Amino acid sequence: MNLQSEVDAQLATVQRITAVARRSSCLAFADILWPPTPDAMSLMDEPGVMFESSRRVLVVQRIVGELRYYAGGWCPDQSRIHLQQDRIWAEGCELGVFNSVADALVFGEQYLADERSFVAVGVRREVRWSRYPEAA
Repeated sequence: MNLQSEVDAQLATVQRITAVARRSSCLAFADILWPPTPDAMSLMDEPGVMFESSRRVLVVQRIVGELRYYAGGWCPDQSRIHLQQDRIWAEGCELGVFNSVADALVFGEQYLADERSFVAVGVRREVRWSRYPEAA
């Protein structure tokens, strides 16, 4: 089963996420292409999934056997990103690896639909790099 099918199988969680975020396929998201990196053909064979809300994004893709992700501040209208840069930076970001598609979707539900902070998201994951907003 490919990633898109695995995501589709979690209908209730996906519906909760897509109530606030647009879902699309993603062939390659630069921030999750750390070594080892695959060849371009393997990226096209199994595209990732991107969920974009008006403020945040979650991208998940299976790369070299890992279910890699990027989550962080976002501006869906890339022509306006320069106007949103301070807000996006303040949102923080996180890259890492999930154990399963179910974990990725629960993360998406809590991060996008519930708008929880990274610290408040109750999903086990291996964080490879992060930039969290400073505590007030």
